[in-house]
Amino acid sequence: MVQKICHRLVAETAKDIARAVYDVLAMNNDFYKAYPTMQSFVNNQWSYFIGDARRSLATMLKPKAGTENNPEFYYSQHIRDEIFEALLAEGEMKGPGELPVQPQTMH
Repeated sequence: MVQKICHRLVAETAKDIARAVYDVLAMNNDFYKAYPTMQSFVNNQWSYFIGDARRSLATMLKPKAGTENNPEFYYSQHIRDEIFEALLAEGEMKGPGELPVQPQTMH
């Protein structure tokens, strides 16, 4: 079995994305035959969504409005700090507030 190595927050976000994808794809009978339960799909396929999870989390760090000296954010400082630390731990961040470099999927 291949071990998937990434930060817990990135992994949970990837699994959430996999669940959302399953909701759409499960409407197809052939797909549903291959993955009759959401959990079977998530367990086997979540790692394919790690890059999407990283990009999604990085987007959550961006301000929604305000000025350069006084930006307004969609998410609290606590949540942004947790996201930044997760992405930084993976070596994906260039610096505070910058988007990750091109993600390399770690399977």
